[in-house]
Amino acid sequence: KDIAYKQQAMPVPFAFKVVGKVLELSKVVPGLSTHLGYKLFFRIKKTARKNHSKPVKDLEPQIHWISLSTYGGAESKQVCCYRFGDSKNPTVVLIHGWESRAEYMMAIVKELIAKNFYIILFDLPAHGASEGADTDLLEINAIVIALLRGDKQASVGQKVEDTPLSCEAIIAHSFGGVCATKLLSDGLQCNSCLLYTSPSPRDRTRS
Repeated sequence: KDIAYKQQAMPVPFAFKVVGKVLELSKVVPGLSTHLGYKLFFRIKKTARKNHSKPVKDLEPQIHWISLSTYGGAESKQVCCYRFGDSKNPTVVLIHGWESRAEYMMAIVKELIAKNFYIILFDLPAHGASEGADTDLLEINAIVIALLRGDKQASVGQKVEDTPLSCEAIIAHSFGGVCATKLLSDGLQCNSCLLYTSPSPRDRTRS
């Protein structure tokens, strides 16, 4: 039985309308519009910036902080990092998703601990216990690089090729998968990479 479909225009989210107006200002005040556009697009909801770390602490991690210097050193964010297991074991890096928190990956951490891996993960900047109100891919990857190097400081602009880095595996969720893909394209070596519910450019209309 044939079904008639009515084509409807997709409503434009209010946030996108605001960003559009901001970009229009670029003809008049380019510096201001770029700054406001960045803040609007990369700002993290307050619900993601709440610290509910009990599920993490229940697994008794080694907790430490990395100081992240943002663009041009204009700002410094303290990022909360977690390590589980023996550092002599193969290293697995976990990266959680946008507006999520490290605590939501604890089921994976438990499985990896049981298999004697060394696990490192962190609350993304502006997420969970970490400081900030916004973040982006370059900030997130700077933290991953610092963790693999064993550094206590990270800065936007650090590159994998500056010091060859490797790990046994990366497990990344959602936007974390985008960050992981960028790290691999920049030269990070790992034996396995698992991305789940991450954005994909593949045309889903094809088989």
